Amino acid sequence: MLKKFFKPLTLVLALLMVISIFAACGQGDANPGGTEKTTVQAEQSTTQTEPAKSPYEIQKEKFQAITMYLPGAAPTDFEKVMAKVNEKLKVNVNASLAINFVSWGDFDTKFPLLLASGEPFDLILSSKWAKFSDGVIKGAYLPLDKLLPDYAPGLWKDLPQEFWEGAKYQGNIMAMPANYNAINTFGLFYRDDLRVKYGLGEIKTLEDFENYLTAVKKNETEIKPFMGGKFDVDLLQWVTFYFNPKKYTSISSAQRLLGYVESEPDKLYSALDPYPGDLEAGAKFREVLSRWNNEGLISKNMSANKTRGIEYVRNGTSAVAALNMTNAFDEYVNIKNAHPDWDFKYFEFDINADIIQKATPDQSSVYKNSSNPEKAVMVYDQLISDKEINQLTRYGIKGVHYDVTPEGKFFVPEGVDATLFAPEAMSSWAWRQDRYEIPRKGDFEWLAKIRQDVVVPKGKILLEENFVADTTEIAAELAACSQISNTYAEGFSSGILDPVKDYDGMVAKLKAAGLEKVQKVVQAQWTEYLKTVKK
Repeated sequence: MLKKFFKPLTLVLALLMVISIFAACGQGDANPGGTEKTTVQAEQSTTQTEPAKSPYEIQKEKFQAITMYLPGAAPTDFEKVMAKVNEKLKVNVNASLAINFVSWGDFDTKFPLLLASGEPFDLILSSKWAKFSDGVIKGAYLPLDKLLPDYAPGLWKDLPQEFWEGAKYQGNIMAMPANYNAINTFGLFYRDDLRVKYGLGEIKTLEDFENYLTAVKKNETEIKPFMGGKFDVDLLQWVTFYFNPKKYTSISSAQRLLGYVESEPDKLYSALDPYPGDLEAGAKFREVLSRWNNEGLISKNMSANKTRGIEYVRNGTSAVAALNMTNAFDEYVNIKNAHPDWDFKYFEFDINADIIQKATPDQSSVYKNSSNPEKAVMVYDQLISDKEINQLTRYGIKGVHYDVTPEGKFFVPEGVDATLFAPEAMSSWAWRQDRYEIPRKGDFEWLAKIRQDVVVPKGKILLEENFVADTTEIAAELAACSQISNTYAEGFSSGILDPVKDYDGMVAKLKAAGLEKVQKVVQAQWTEYLKTVKK
């Protein structure tokens, strides 16, 4: 039995061996060098799994110098700070940033000229108050929708969607906003130590403020009540909100000639068709500024002066400057450091008028003639998203221009000249970043409370943030009306024009220049825009 069993088994084993040999020979014929095939396969596998370079990485391979325009003037230690910034930019994105400044006195004329010049630069401040509508209508900025996801990953991820909506024109993103909840309220920043010196009560009304200016004029020889320039004239127009607390917002793309009242936004108003209550409020505003000028309480040549009023306050020759609330924070810290015996308060025109917006009005755009829009966006993303670069450009060099308390509060150490690089001294508002904000030691406590308890909770997105009118068919009328309006606005705000007679003259000239046509054309577009907002 065993022999019969083993014989078939032996045959089966032999057959299996033959099959194995032939199988091996077959494989050998296909791959005479078996090891080589294994190596090739491994190499192919490695090649196939190696990830392709991203657009961001490709841009980093080539160095690029980026240029930018900002309003204002370079602080004393600007180059020292920018050397640090460019060290970081070289490492992070293989780029450098050069910033050119346009003085405040030349800002209104030179920024439009820059946008029309064709000069090759990359970035420019394009805030709503800084000619954004002019630039976007004339095609001066590049659409950014396709660039931002690849080249500004930090900003694209972090910025609230409503901010992007406010930076659009005809459906395209045309600017990069700051990630910052702005305080859009204005007022007078004044020497409170002088008020105490004169025995005056707390300033609660504009009449109280007029008494304060009168006391400075009467008692001081080296200090003028209110020295100012063209920039201050623009801010003084906000005095009207003291008399009329209704929320009125100008349409920037209509050169501030038109605007709406928030409670009834369907209707655009102009000087020919005043918004509700403006006749009375405007008359009071013009009468007050005219009286201040006649009595020597404000400088008589404000509209012709290119020096900002805050500069006179800093050097001790003026008691008052017109500022927005955010600037008041900065100036308080800077001036108190240099003059600890001075004290300041802030009289706001409009905190009760609810003219507060949550979406930031500050932003920058890529110019149409940028040599490398991709790299420009990468650099801007660094300004707003990289903590060290953001704080360098906003506060200066830690340990040189400022320091931080154990509680994390900003302060200027004793013996440090705060004017070498004061906070926001290089006009860095457009890339403010809420999470990189350094709270200040010695801030206005009551002003900080207003921001915390009033401003942020009441903050909202203004309707006009995403509206830019197509002014092609009214370009001539708009230009003529704008020139008339600006001239008269400066005259009324500096008090050099007759508050009644000259107002009537302005209305007649605006009507003759075609403001009614401007209003009709923009109103039609505004009506269509509101339909999309209300969906």
